[in-house]
Amino acid sequence: MDSDVRYAVFLNQKDEAVGHFFNGKYYEPFGGEQQLGHLDSSNNFVYYIVTPENPTPKIHGRLEGNILIREKDGQRFQIQPV
Repeated sequence: MDSDVRYAVFLNQKDEAVGHFFNGKYYEPFGGEQQLGHLDSSNNFVYYIVTPENPTPKIHGRLEGNILIREKDGQRFQIQPV
């Protein structure tokens, strides 16, 4: 991903974006300002779902090119610059 470029995250190309990346940080909803994750230096996606049972954010996926692959079920999200 290029610096200072916003990248929309789509579940399906015909659907509205669910979130976006900006400078390696992930925000939801698309256009919102609440940071809910980031990409680490190895392009692993760390999503900040924190519960009493799991108090530490953990890797939930991986960015491969313009596809974000969710770890738990293999769901693929398209990443596109906007």
